Amino acid sequence: MTFGNTSITFGALLFQLRERAFVSQRRLAAAVGLPASMVSEIENGRRPPPPDKYVLSIGRALKASSSEQATLSDLAARERQSLGLKIGKTTPKHVASLLRDIACMSHQLSPTQANNIRAQLLEGGIAMK
Repeated sequence: MTFGNTSITFGALLFQLRERAFVSQRRLAAAVGLPASMVSEIENGRRPPPPDKYVLSIGRALKASSSEQATLSDLAARERQSLGLKIGKTTPKHVASLLRDIACMSHQLSPTQANNIRAQLLEGGIAMK
């Protein structure tokens, strides 16, 4: 999913919208009924997007435009399809992002494409089981 000309995650868009609205994580969390720590974890890619009712509440609380709200909803749905991938707190952010992207597109990858990705990782000296 793109927002503007760049690829963006639900958490990154949430952060942008929240910053634009000058709303703290704590204030947003209180407005939509989530723990503040959860907002932080979502923005940092450590937790998947919340259920749809919260996504809609977040959009309203941040005064997102209809296209921004649609993008939030689309990103949330896409990222929730990540096969229940759990990413540890010690996983570097760039690796967590890559893992989520692969998990989200896993149902679209053919066996050949998956093998090609694996081969590229192995060529780069990355050991895989």
